Amino acid sequence: TISSLAHRITNKMHSLNGLHERLLEMQTYLENVCSGRIPVNHEIIYSIQEIFNLLPSTQGHKMAKAFAVETNDMMLAVYLSSLVRSVIALHDLISNKQTNKEAEM
Repeated sequence: TISSLAHRITNKMHSLNGLHERLLEMQTYLENVCSGRIPVNHEIIYSIQEIFNLLPSTQGHKMAKAFAVETNDMMLAVYLSSLVRSVIALHDLISNKQTNKEAEM
């Protein structure tokens, strides 16, 4: 339903905002370390390195194919929903014409 879709989108937006804030914190920390304002904390550096090592490779053929398949699946759903809406609108139009024709008689 539309409300569940809106809820899912809202949750994803909140998650992305949280991720953005964390990335800005990491950027600020790394800038402060590079400029010498704060000392290097090796545990934090190792954690940041581990985070980046766990990210999937986006340059591989498998990743591109997976994105293409997912995009095609989403486009198919959009196409089908548009088709269903068109059929319903056409049905309503025909029904309205019949109702008007019967009212004239």
